[in-house]
Amino acid sequence: MAASYGALAARHPRIFAALHPFLAIFFALRVFLLGLMWLPRHVAHPEPRTLWICLLGTAPVWGAWMLASGAWAWWRGVASRRGLGLGLRWRDRGMGRHHRHASYDALPTAEDGPVDEYYAEFGPRSPGTIRKAALSQTAPRRDPRSLSISTFLLYALLVFLGVYLVRTGTYDGDRRYKAAVDRANEGAVRREGLAGGERVFIAAMFHDNQAELPHWTKQMLRLIRYLGPDNVFVSIVESHSSDRTPTMLRDLDAQLVALEVPHRIIMSLSDEDLGVVRPKPGKTNPPRIEYLTAVRNVALEPLHRARGDNASVWAEMERDGYDAYAYAPGEVAWGHWDKVLFSNDVLMEAENFAELIHTRGGAYDMACGMDFAWWGLYDLWVARDRLGKSVSGLYPYFMEPKGFLSVLREEPVDVFTCWNGVVVLDAQPFLHPSGPSLRSGSSPSSSTQLSFRTSNLTAGECFSSEAFNMPYDLRLRAVSEGREPRVYMNPRVIGVYSWRFYGYYRWVLRHWAVRWWIERMEVGLVVPKDVAQKADGVESEVEERMEEAEERKLEMQAEAALARRIDAMRAALFILGSPKPPIVRSDEPVGMLPAESDGWECHQQSIA
Repeated sequence: MAASYGALAARHPRIFAALHPFLAIFFALRVFLLGLMWLPRHVAHPEPRTLWICLLGTAPVWGAWMLASGAWAWWRGVASRRGLGLGLRWRDRGMGRHHRHASYDALPTAEDGPVDEYYAEFGPRSPGTIRKAALSQTAPRRDPRSLSISTFLLYALLVFLGVYLVRTGTYDGDRRYKAAVDRANEGAVRREGLAGGERVFIAAMFHDNQAELPHWTKQMLRLIRYLGPDNVFVSIVESHSSDRTPTMLRDLDAQLVALEVPHRIIMSLSDEDLGVVRPKPGKTNPPRIEYLTAVRNVALEPLHRARGDNASVWAEMERDGYDAYAYAPGEVAWGHWDKVLFSNDVLMEAENFAELIHTRGGAYDMACGMDFAWWGLYDLWVARDRLGKSVSGLYPYFMEPKGFLSVLREEPVDVFTCWNGVVVLDAQPFLHPSGPSLRSGSSPSSSTQLSFRTSNLTAGECFSSEAFNMPYDLRLRAVSEGREPRVYMNPRVIGVYSWRFYGYYRWVLRHWAVRWWIERMEVGLVVPKDVAQKADGVESEVEERMEEAEERKLEMQAEAALARRIDAMRAALFILGSPKPPIVRSDEPVGMLPAESDGWECHQQSIA
C-alpha cells in the first residue's frame, strides 16, 4: 500500500505537493473542532456541518500556503539559474583553475565514425552549444510546488474568498442595535441615554468568573450608557469566589461611581448573611436550588424595597414614619421601573442585551435569550416550547411547527418557560406594594410581589429550578389576571458561558455560509428573516389573502421539514448534560397551556 502510494506520488508530484498541505490543514482543523466540542457530545453538531466548516476554513489557508510555496519555489529557481549561468560564463571563457578547459571537446576519432557524420548528428561544438548542453544536463527538475498561471489564479481566488468570508462574517441580524449603542458610547455621557427613557433594574450574580467578568463589565457599561445612567440601577451579588472576581467587582464599583449610577454590589456573601448553607458543587438537588434562590433574591432586594414612583414613597414615609425607610445608599432602587434584566455569567455584547430588552417592542412578561454549551442549546432543564414540551439542543431546537418556524425566521418564539443565560422581565410584578413576597409553592395573584422560589415538593410540584419557577409563576399571574401569558425566547440573542465556545457559537455558526448549509442542507427549508412593511401600513384584501396563503404554505413546509428532522432533534435532547425521560403533567389551570397541549413535561431530577 505504501509502495503504491509512493509510486503514485512520484508519478504525479504536482498533485500530491498540493494535496498534502490541504489534508494537513483540514485534519488539524477537524481535530481542533473535536476538542472544542468534546468528542462524546457531537449529536448537536452533525458531522457534515462540521466538515463544511472545516472546508470553509481550510480552503483560504491552503490557498495562501500554496501561493507562498509557489513563490518560494520560483525564487529558488531564479537563484539557481542565476548561479548556474554565472558558472557557465566563467567556463565558456576558459577562466578558473578548475574549469579552464570546460569549453573544449576532444576531436572525433575513427571510432566515432566519419567526421562529417559526427558533426551532422551533434552539430558544431561552439561555446553557445556547449552552454545549452550544460544547462540541459545540469538544470534541476521543475519544482512540483511551482505555479502555472491557472494554479496561481486558483490559489489567489481562494485567498480572496477567505478575505471575503471574514469581512462578511458578521450577521446583520445580530447587530441591529450596534449603531445606537456605539453612538451612545461616543463623546460625553448622555444621562438620559438613547433607549427612549425606559428604566431598567440590572441584576447579576457571580462566582469564580475572572475569565468572563472583564468582557461582561465592558459590555454592561456600554449598555448602561445606551440606556442612560439616570435610568438604571445595578445590583450584583458575589459569593465564595476563590479567584480575582471580588477585585474585578471593586473595579466595576469604581466605574459605576464615576458614572453616577445607583448600585449595590455585595461581595463575599457568607452563608450566615444569606441564611442558607452553600451545598457542595456537582449536584442539582433541592439544597443547591434553595441556595441559588436565596442568592437571586438578595440581588432583587433593592427592587423589592422600591414602591413605585417617588410621590407614593413620600406619602408612605409620612404615614409609616421615616425610620421604616432609613435604608443605606444603594439599598433601595428608588422610583419607577419598567424592566428587570437578570444576567447569568454569560459572554454577550451590549447590542444583544439591547435586542433582548426591545423584544416585541417591550410587550412581554418575560423574554430570554439562548445560551449554548458543548451539547448545543444549554439550559434544556428550564426551556419548554409553547405546548410545555422539551426543547432540543439541535437547531432549530423546537420540536413543534410554530416554534420551529419562528427560529428559522429569527422571530421571538412563544414558549412555556425559559431562562437560558439572561432574561428581561416586566418590573411591575416585583414592585407591587401590597401582599407578601411569594416564597412558597402557592399560586401568585395580581397582588403578590414576585420573587424566586423553590418547588413545593410536599404539595406534589415537579422539582424544578428557581429559573423555571419564575416564568411559571408569571404565567400563573397572567392567567389570574385573565390575560394571555407572554413569555418569549429571542433567537437573535446568543450567549455562552466560556471563551472556549464564544467564537464558535457567536461568529462561526452565525456566519452566512454556515447558516446557508444548516438551512438548505440540514433543515431543507429557507424562510425570509425580515418581512417588509408597507409604507402606509395598509394592505388590500387580495394582498392579505395572498399572504395568508403563503403563510399556510410555509407552515406546511415547516411541518414536513420538522418530520424529517425530528429524530435527530430528539437524539440531541440533553438535560443537564445527560438524557432524561420526561414526565408528562396536565393538572394546570385553564389558560396556562394552549388547548392542543396535553400537559407540560417535568424533567424530574434526582432529589437525593
